[in-house]
Amino acid sequence: MKVLLFLIIFAFIQCYTLYGLTGELELVSVDPVTAIQTAIGKIISHEAFGENLATLDPDNNLIYFVGTNLTSLKICLVSVSLQDGHVVDEIVLPYVSESFIGVGELCNFDRSTGDILVMGRDPAYNYYHNLIRVTPSTKTYKSLAIFNLIDFLGGAYTYDYKNGIQWIQLCINNSGQLDGRLIGFDGNTGQMVHNIEDSYFMSVLTFDPVTDLVWGLGLNPPDYKTRVLLTLDSSNANISKVADIPNYFLLAPMVTINPDDRILYYYMENRTSSDVHMVEISMNDYSIVKDPVACHDLANCVWVMEYDKD
Repeated sequence: MKVLLFLIIFAFIQCYTLYGLTGELELVSVDPVTAIQTAIGKIISHEAFGENLATLDPDNNLIYFVGTNLTSLKICLVSVSLQDGHVVDEIVLPYVSESFIGVGELCNFDRSTGDILVMGRDPAYNYYHNLIRVTPSTKTYKSLAIFNLIDFLGGAYTYDYKNGIQWIQLCINNSGQLDGRLIGFDGNTGQMVHNIEDSYFMSVLTFDPVTDLVWGLGLNPPDYKTRVLLTLDSSNANISKVADIPNYFLLAPMVTINPDDRILYYYMENRTSSDVHMVEISMNDYSIVKDPVACHDLANCVWVMEYDKD
């Protein structure tokens, strides 16, 4: 099986280098001005498990992704060196592959502990969601929460490591109608601490360590025809509208922050062409700083990006 979706992680670490993984699992560096990719090392002999299922460990110069071992066909948490692109290690996970790859799943680095938070459907628990905390140094994991909600296609997620809250977008069955929810779990105990209405249909989420807020893009109600910039406060689960983003609409499920320069990075199509742009939004005045063309088709574009720096 070959996953056609492109998976990429972006990160600025110290020297502000952007790193990515392509659909063929080749580690690349990405020019933040032109969005041009340059290969690092060889293609990795594992398949990407799906969109969003990757995270960056800036302390150890590693990218982690949830992948499939082509020999054992087991689902694994795979770590890759940012220096030369070789596979450092892999840890077998208790999950099965979904029909829609990456849906109802997550993979987040916990900067406060060095652990990785991962979620998927576990056959040992009647194929319910199993949120686990993986400790790479010991290659062990512990289950934090078992639950059974409805997967959201392209569901967003992020980990607020300062407040210890793992956010994920899922659905509930409300008298036969699917209602989008933003669910917040305690990242240490697994307790569900927030379950709020996703009235803006937030498509992407990322945590900002400067404001201690989760930032994301959604759609402006009631017609949902305009993109809006939003913040989510983990301490009280309040969502606040920050600004309208009127000239862009179609959105790839990825976002990252440069907390030093106060820039948000998204991949979006504008309303005048089908090209996909790397849209850079100022977190100070919410203007578009720059928007270089990254690709001509979302299917050939990046799927996940993250920023972090020591």
